[in-house]
Amino acid sequence: MTRVKNDDCDATTNGLSDECYKSWMMEHPSAITSFDQMVSKAKGKSIVVFLDYDGTLSPIVDDPDLAFMSDEMRSAVREIAKNFPTAIISGRSREKVYEFVQLTEVYYAGSHGMDIMGPPHQGHEVILFQPAKDFLPAIQKISNVLEEKTQKIEGALIEDNRFCISVHFRRVHEKVIKLQSS
Repeated sequence: MTRVKNDDCDATTNGLSDECYKSWMMEHPSAITSFDQMVSKAKGKSIVVFLDYDGTLSPIVDDPDLAFMSDEMRSAVREIAKNFPTAIISGRSREKVYEFVQLTEVYYAGSHGMDIMGPPHQGHEVILFQPAKDFLPAIQKISNVLEEKTQKIEGALIEDNRFCISVHFRRVHEKVIKLQSS
């Protein structure tokens, strides 16, 4: 059993102790159980909803190309976007997240915010913000180096997210990871 010390909370690999969990929940209350309190504090304020894609709107999966959003989740996000400005933020490319979500009424922030697109408003064009555009040649060079360095590691996957690069290792055998790090 491995023990982890974090914020004065002793946790084990079997999970958090009840006391630790209660302490964490006091500092980070659930939106579901605190909804009335949230509504009260939000009165007279503008609310914007920010959502992550992987693990929030879709399940975490071994193959990032198979992280599909359910139709039920898409409908829920559509309903939220009718009432509040809604943004989906991801480390993935903006185009990839848009392919998965397929909603025109939300903002998309791909590559950890380096590629942002807003929905068209009242006949205006789509808003596009790409602060790292000048770095694309350098990012491509880095991507090529990562491809070269990882090509012999079975299970490793490089995902080009346009303005950033993801190295996926979920499918790399644990023994290989230990050998590579030694």
